[in-house]
Amino acid sequence: MSATLDLYIDTQGPKDQNLVISSINKGAYVLPNFTQNDIVAVRVFPLIRKTSYPHNPFSAVLISDYSLKFMIGSKSGTGTGTPLVTQFTWSKDLGDNFFYANVEFNTSELADAIGNSAQLTGRYLEIELTKTGGVPWTILQRTVTIDADVIKNATTSATSGLTSTSAQEVDAGYLRRDGTDDTADYKIWRSPDGTRRVMQYLGNDGVMKFDPIT
Repeated sequence: MSATLDLYIDTQGPKDQNLVISSINKGAYVLPNFTQNDIVAVRVFPLIRKTSYPHNPFSAVLISDYSLKFMIGSKSGTGTGTPLVTQFTWSKDLGDNFFYANVEFNTSELADAIGNSAQLTGRYLEIELTKTGGVPWTILQRTVTIDADVIKNATTSATSGLTSTSAQEVDAGYLRRDGTDDTADYKIWRSPDGTRRVMQYLGNDGVMKFDPIT
């Protein structure tokens, strides 16, 4: 079982101060140190302020039209920002509007950056949403601390910004012509304005169902 980390992000707050405790608590969340070689199960909850802010402060950003990028590296006006840890492939929970993925801290780039030190500081975690059509939106950018580990494991590379994917995972990403034995035999449809959602599935009576989702 991997470590877990939930990141609730006030997308309208200052990008270096906008981690909050939860969707109902705007208190500042203190980001813990990361540890070299860990694989961290991360969930990212993008939030938008309600008109009632700071009371009952947030609504969820509807993420169906967005993808997510997560990178730890150096700030740079040109080039790639020297990526040490990356995750560009995220699954979505459209019911609760969060992204989730495993983030690997076992990269050779991170090992080289830490070197013989006990920890690495001064690098930035940046999280970026990209709307369908290619419009990027940076929602978080803050410094992190990464502790060196004692037990060493095999390393991977962060350079490409992508993680390896099995044939099974690729296959699961398609809406197949024959849905027999799919792990989730349903499809959620969303209206263009984001205000209505419907779950489509085949009932045991052989009739296609369309259930509204509130």
